[in-house]
Formats: sequence, structure tokens, C-alpha cells
Amino acid sequence: MDAPPIDDTKLKQTIRLLCNTGVRHPLTWERARTWLTQFHEPEEKTLALLILRHLIYRTSAQISSALRQALKAAVYHFAEPDITQPFNWKAVLSSGQDGLDFLFGPPAHEFTGPGKSGELIARLLKTKFSIATSKLKYPESITKLEIDEHFILVDDGMFTGEQISGIIRSRCNFMLGHGRAGLILAVAHEQAIREIEENFPSLSIFCGETLSDSDGFEALSKSWIDDGSWQYGHIDPYNLYLTIADKASFSKKQPLGHGGLGLLVAYDHGIPDNSLQILWGKSEVWNPLIER
Repeated sequence: MDAPPIDDTKLKQTIRLLCNTGVRHPLTWERARTWLTQFHEPEEKTLALLILRHLIYRTSAQISSALRQALKAAVYHFAEPDITQPFNWKAVLSSGQDGLDFLFGPPAHEFTGPGKSGELIARLLKTKFSIATSKLKYPESITKLEIDEHFILVDDGMFTGEQISGIIRSRCNFMLGHGRAGLILAVAHEQAIREIEENFPSLSIFCGETLSDSDGFEALSKSWIDDGSWQYGHIDPYNLYLTIADKASFSKKQPLGHGGLGLLVAYDHGIPDNSLQILWGKSEVWNPLIER
């Protein structure tokens, strides 16, 4: 490639600011800069900077805020309060009310490790929403719900819906058929929501933040061309990315991540494998930006 370099100074300044102000803590500019050294040609460097600029990065505080919105919506849905009267949704969430008792399930143990989403969700439910430990029930510990019990499966993200569908099918039959169970997601992709709605119509879904195909890498690549962010006319960013991912020689090739969604989502505690593989993949010639 011998295209003239484009001035990426503003992109670098924006990314450095995002890192240095703590908006993406603990991702530092030094860590981002180390990752950037793996891109060599001018086009590759610009592409890497655009990916960093448009990274959907969510800290634990932001996840907590998104969960708050979703939990509040769930309480109003199941409690059906008279909105003309005072209503303390957080009190109902933690203590219940007559005929309404909430149980909460973080992701099952086998799907998460220390410091990952299961531990994070359990900690947030206890510290931010005053949920007693006795109300936290992993799915495998429940066989049926009592008539006044409502079960909420809580997670930080759902993108294809495959994993949560698998959990529901294998160990959550008690959630189905009665309308007293639901899913709480900090972030969810529309594809995953459709998957759950089609397969488990009795479950209610509450999301703090919803993503669509327009948030995926293919759509972003087109938008960068349209708005002038991408000025290399001889190659489009989407095809260039596929070339870079191929050169990274990952043992399992998932350039657009699991499910092919091409997401740019990351958390302060890790990154879903539905995001671009060059963000989390590791090989003999490639180091990830964020470890899984």
C-alpha cells in the first residue's frame, strides 16, 4: 500500500482524552498506543483509530445506571402500580409487596469467572439496589416458582441471544409459561431480543441500552466513507479490516466476532466475543486491546 497518510491528529487527541479523563477506565492511552503499534500502513492506522474512537465502552457505573433503568421498568411492569399514588419501586424491588416477591439470578457460575459479569452483577444488585444475598438465586438452585414469586435473570449484555437461550432451555423451565419471569440486560442487541421473544414469548425483556445493526462494523464502515472520516478511495475500511484480521492468524477465525455482529462493545471488566476479533483475539503475532 502506498497511499499518502491522512492527518489523524484529531482522532488521536479524542482517543487520548477519552482514556485520560477516566471515561474508559481502566483502558489507558498507553495501552491503546501499544495496541496501535500492530497497525503499519497509513490506512491501517486510520482504521484502528476509527475503531478506538467508536468503541462502545461501558464502565461498571454505566452498567449500574443501565440496570437501574431496566430494573425500574420491570418493577412497574410486574407490580402494575397506581401511578397516581406514591410508589417506591426500589423498596418493592428489594423487599417485595403483598403477592409480589422478586428473586434475581446472575449468570450461571460456569459461564463466568472471578471478576467477570456474574460477580459484577451480584455485587451491583447487593450494593446499588439493596438486594439481600438470600434473594440471589442461580438458576440451577430453583425448580419452580411459588405463585407470588417473580424471577429476573440479570446480565450485563446479550448480543446474539444464544447463551441466555441455552441457559433458559437447560435449567430455567421454571421461568416459562406463567408470565412471572423476565430478563434484565444492561445492553442488548435487537437480534438477541428477537431471538428471546420468538423462542420464549412468556418472558418479559427489559433493557437499559439497545444496539442495532447500525452499531455494527459493516454499517459504521459505510458511514465513515459517507461522512468523510475515511479518505482512502482505493479500499474500503470493511475489506481492509478483514485483511488485517486474517493477517493476525487467530486459531479460530471470527473476524466480526461470535455471531458475525461486528460489535465494538467493551466493558471495564472485559469484552464480549461478539466484538471485533482484533480487539480481544490473541495469537503469536497479535496482542488484544482488552483481555477476555
